Amino acid sequence: MAFHSHIGVLAFPFGTHAVPLLTLVRRLAASALGFQFSFFNSATSNGTIFNERVLEPCENIRVYDVWDGTPEGRVFSGSHFEAVGLFLKASPGNFEKVIEEAEREIGLKICCLISDAFLWFACDLAEKRGVPWVPFWTAASCSLSAHIYTDEILKALGSKEIDPIITKDLKSKFHHFLNIGPSILSSPTRQPRRQNRVPVVAGKPKQAKSVVYISFGTVITPPENELVALAEALKPVRPFFGDQKLNSRMVEDSWKIGVKVKDGIFTKSETIDALNCVMWSEAGNVMRKMFIS
Repeated sequence: MAFHSHIGVLAFPFGTHAVPLLTLVRRLAASALGFQFSFFNSATSNGTIFNERVLEPCENIRVYDVWDGTPEGRVFSGSHFEAVGLFLKASPGNFEKVIEEAEREIGLKICCLISDAFLWFACDLAEKRGVPWVPFWTAASCSLSAHIYTDEILKALGSKEIDPIITKDLKSKFHHFLNIGPSILSSPTRQPRRQNRVPVVAGKPKQAKSVVYISFGTVITPPENELVALAEALKPVRPFFGDQKLNSRMVEDSWKIGVKVKDGIFTKSETIDALNCVMWSEAGNVMRKMFIS
């Protein structure tokens, strides 16, 4: 297949950031067959994504490993936050090196850079090359809005908005803004080697609409005492990292499709109360109707 344009894609290789970006790139690649996409990500993240997922091949996507900052000959054994620090310290030089390699192999200069918005230096790389930069925000639009309005929020806490209003406002702040979320990990997967997400089936046998799914994400998990309390309660949303506090408020107060545990801490009694609310109360029926609508 002959390609007339080359798009570089820079991933942030931690948490679930890389998968939604890859999902977007696969959709773009399927719609733009004349474009070659080069997906730049760490070897560890690429290994996880492509070893645990059954993906249909895309002729116009090439995958490249980017150095993660771990010193040569050393096996990294530190914390997640140390890994992020090493990676960012190695950037953007690690990306520049592999971008040049991709351009030589493909025979086309990159004409546009798409990156996870966490990789702020991609803006400088794009400007240096004289090409457009398209940042991809993997989280909900409410968290992006919170960054824009940090000063105002600190002055007047507690204002509630909903996504359509936030999206309209963000379009007034950015010249080119497209909301394509929410992002989901939609590709079919093989049985994962490590499971951080906890699916919970609750309720009466064979009763319709009686499944509750609880997810902690892939980076941060609750402390052991909260996991024990959750298990004792039969295994409601407990926000504790990143933009999850904002997401939980949107889920409960704006979208009205779920609940969060009181004070953001799992206890046996609070978890049971939240589960009963979702599964058996009239409020839970309203949540399900809101979700369907």
